[in-house]
Amino acid sequence: MAYYFDCYIRDYIECHPANEKTISNTKAEYARYIDEELANMDVRDITPKYLEKYSINLVTRLSLKVSAFKNYKSLLNNIFQAAIEDMIICQNPAKGMNNKTCYSMCEQSLRSCLDYDEKLISEEEMYRIEAELARRREFHKRYGENSFYLYDMAIYQLVVDIYKFPKLFAPVF
Repeated sequence: MAYYFDCYIRDYIECHPANEKTISNTKAEYARYIDEELANMDVRDITPKYLEKYSINLVTRLSLKVSAFKNYKSLLNNIFQAAIEDMIICQNPAKGMNNKTCYSMCEQSLRSCLDYDEKLISEEEMYRIEAELARRREFHKRYGENSFYLYDMAIYQLVVDIYKFPKLFAPVF
């Protein structure tokens, strides 16, 4: 497989010689996502099932987000496309693998990084805020102050997001 990665990079450099940053990023992704065992495998021996197992292991080991998994899949597709162009394989095994499991694992790894025990706002405070916002909505509805109503709804949504995802809004020091 490593040989066809080199072929892909060589072809990319011929077509896009000025994109050095893209080339270095692709090489870094290869080093991050493709281990020595997969790199040394013959592309004819790589099946969609093997790639699914490898991908699940990769997602859990590196806690990949969905965007990183898409980059990994794109890298695989490009490598196998180089092998197809050399007429070594007929079909791209990366296109035959089932991605649903890996995508759901990506979502789980994202959710698992949010620790609900470390909420910035307690449930009592949340109920108090919701009650105050409900009171304000009623006031604004009654007196027709729509701009303030929309403003309050934006604040409400921010508070809900802070409550649901505290790590995303935590201060960074």
